[in-house]
Amino acid sequence: MISGRGRQDSIRILHLITTLDVGGAEVMLMRLLTALDPNLFSSRVVCMAGPGEIGEQIGLLGIPVSCLDFQRGRIALFGIFKWFKILHEYRPEIIQAWMYHANLMALSAPLAVVNARVFWNIQASGRDPSGFKALTRGVIRTCSRLSAFPEAVIVNSKKGVADHCRMGYRSGNLNYIPNGFDVNLYLPLNPEIRRQIRRTLGIDDETPCVGMFARYHPVKDHFTALLAARGVQESGLRAHFFFAGAGVDHGNTAICHLISRLGLESSAHLLGYRKDVASLMAAMDTVISCSHSEGLSNVIGEAMAAGVPCVVTDVGDSALVVGDTGKTVKPQDPEALARAILEILRMPADKRKALGGKARARIQHHYTIEKVADTYSRLYQKAILKTKAFG
Repeated sequence: MISGRGRQDSIRILHLITTLDVGGAEVMLMRLLTALDPNLFSSRVVCMAGPGEIGEQIGLLGIPVSCLDFQRGRIALFGIFKWFKILHEYRPEIIQAWMYHANLMALSAPLAVVNARVFWNIQASGRDPSGFKALTRGVIRTCSRLSAFPEAVIVNSKKGVADHCRMGYRSGNLNYIPNGFDVNLYLPLNPEIRRQIRRTLGIDDETPCVGMFARYHPVKDHFTALLAARGVQESGLRAHFFFAGAGVDHGNTAICHLISRLGLESSAHLLGYRKDVASLMAAMDTVISCSHSEGLSNVIGEAMAAGVPCVVTDVGDSALVVGDTGKTVKPQDPEALARAILEILRMPADKRKALGGKARARIQHHYTIEKVADTYSRLYQKAILKTKAFG
């Protein structure tokens, strides 16, 4: 039998996910795997595509990762055969699927493991299904019609619960469990380390710095962020903007052209994909999230845990997470975004630090990965007790 991390008598969980590239659902899966009690749960991960960056990190945790190697938009018969072979050998008691395509595929698991309890996870809200490709739209419609079949549909934002109810998902099966954050990884920096990190970025300790940590994708809206950066510069405040994320680098001609057109060559810095996000965030004076669609943004929770006040757009649960520890503006409104950034940057340093401390306390109270993992754990154990009760 193929085993995962955990005791011999622990509950076997198989996580099925669409991809293991760097993304919100993938990062949340990895955090959950690190936080679930290995004495209670044995875990294994199956990815419909290739391993990706997160797959490699999960493997380093000692958790087996298998890939079905589906090509985008295509189902391979060999991958289907491999899926059922893994199910037959591992005999999971819980199937936890992540994202729409994996959610749909997970419903096939009881064909191989009769008593397996299937859970879905949705990490999206607010996005009009018409904005997806035709295949994904069809998958979402099918999932909505079949949403009574999984044991529970876990959604990471309250806004996402409401949105998916409107999309036809069975309301009684939708469960809100937010993303969780590792407050021991995302920490405020002491002044000396903060100075060192800023020096590596070519910035002194007094220059106002704004960070945006997001992969390059239309929904993340780097266009609005750069327009807001120009608005901040035009106010007379000498601030620097740092953009980190996959595809946000000097090989991106679209974003480089926009920076040049806006005259931001000396103040907008493209860092590309970085592994030192925790320290980079903590070296900023504010972190922005200007997406026009989100569920619950990992970046916001990470920055708040690092003691950095955030400026966010009012999408998904962003405003709910930030509360009164930062600023919230309408999406796709660069003028409002610039004003909110200026409000944070013009605060006295001690007041901004106090606001960041309040942000960290909010994450510690409501959104730690330990609390979130405990909620998942209780949900899983309840399902197993039901299985035993009804045979």
